[in-house]
Amino acid sequence: MGLTADSISVEQQIAGGIERFLAESGSAGHLSGIVLEWVRAENKPGGKQYPWGNLLFTIGDVFSDNQETIVQVAVAMELYALAADIFDDIEDQDNDELPWRTIPAAQAINTANLILFLSFKALAAINDQALYRQANDIFQTMGITACHGQNQEFLYEGQDAITLAQYFDTARKNPAL
Repeated sequence: MGLTADSISVEQQIAGGIERFLAESGSAGHLSGIVLEWVRAENKPGGKQYPWGNLLFTIGDVFSDNQETIVQVAVAMELYALAADIFDDIEDQDNDELPWRTIPAAQAINTANLILFLSFKALAAINDQALYRQANDIFQTMGITACHGQNQEFLYEGQDAITLAQYFDTARKNPAL
């Protein structure tokens, strides 16, 4: 007897969705194993596990009543968030224990770009075109906002202190903070 979606945890559904997507798309090629390793490093048991995917499951019925679509969007979101976290860690030069910080930055950036493009490929697999356009717009807006916020952070880097208004402006523009 097979497991139903109800008997599998949200985390297992997302992890399985990512594994299936990588295997079925073949787009990651020989880097699939590295992508999976990095996904697992980002989602260690006992820590935050697939927070964006979990959020989508919590509010998923707002976007779709189709469980398969919710998993697909969760896969795309988790890959997108991983790429953003990798870029942020390299830019901020922190989280040195994570695998993408233990290899040359150029190699980590290239792999993060791959993960980012994989997230868009996963998003494009959504059959409902209106939902796809809505989700794609959200992804684009998040990326643009994060880049603006990170740039703002760079501008304040040399200052001894920033004002409360500057802090809130940066935080509003950088969801990674």
